[in-house]
This record gives sequence, structure tokens and C-alpha cells, in this order.
Amino acid sequence: MNTAATLTAELDAQSENVAALSKLWNASFGSVNPPQPFQFHLWLSLHPFERVVVGLREAGKTFAKLQGQMSQEHLIRHSSKIMNARKSASIAIPTQKEDKQCQTK
Repeated sequence: MNTAATLTAELDAQSENVAALSKLWNASFGSVNPPQPFQFHLWLSLHPFERVVVGLREAGKTFAKLQGQMSQEHLIRHSSKIMNARKSASIAIPTQKEDKQCQTK
């Protein structure tokens, strides 16, 4: 059951996550302004915190390889692509396990 206290706690926790992700963004892409907090909230509504962190870190590797030649929009899209690919991979894994179980029966 949702209560005002529960909702407030959830929003406070998400605000802490957004602050941490903003710091990660600044550490990874210092020369590129971070997106609006809405973008971080959107990612967190679609993905677990850990997957968002992985998406940003992987994008940071690409950013470094390209010597910082990525715009904010490109970084947002690239990070999202990584997060979505990880999500798809995590969904595909249980299906493969189910297939193996069917073969062994």
C-alpha cells in the first residue's frame, strides 16, 4: 500500500540516485553539460540504477576513444542504446535457460 511516507522515501532515494548519476556524468564527460534531471529520472524509470551506471561508464569509454568528440545528445543516445541492449540481453538469458531445461527433459 502506498502512503505519503512511502512515496516521499521513494522520491528521496531517486533524488539521491540522480545526484550520484550527475556526479558520474561530470566525472566521465566533464566538458559536456549533464542532461536535465528529467533524463536521469527517465532512465531510472526504465532501468535499474546499476544498468544506468553501466550505460554511462560504457559511453565514457567511447567518449575517451573519440577524444571527447561527442555532443550531449550523442552521449544521451549512446548511453540509452547501451542500457537498452543490456536490458534485452538480460531478458534473453532466462529464455535460453528455459530452452535448455526443455531439452533435458
